Amino acid sequence: MGDSKAVAVPDDIVGSRIKAYVVRLGDNEVSPADIDTQCQERLQRYMVPESFEILEALPKASSSKVDRSLLARR
Repeated sequence: MGDSKAVAVPDDIVGSRIKAYVVRLGDNEVSPADIDTQCQERLQRYMVPESFEILEALPKASSSKVDRSLLARR
């Protein structure tokens, strides 16, 4: 099925702010607010990402793994 989500904590940020990256699958409409609501219902407060970004695809490194360094620069 492939990668549809990733989380990154940028190196240059002091503290721990989490940003989530989500790839929309098919024609499913999803909004950052919907994702936030679902996370708040399922995760402990400290685990809920501060922000969400919906992408067409996750950036890949030459090894075909998610390139988290590119995500952290967004």
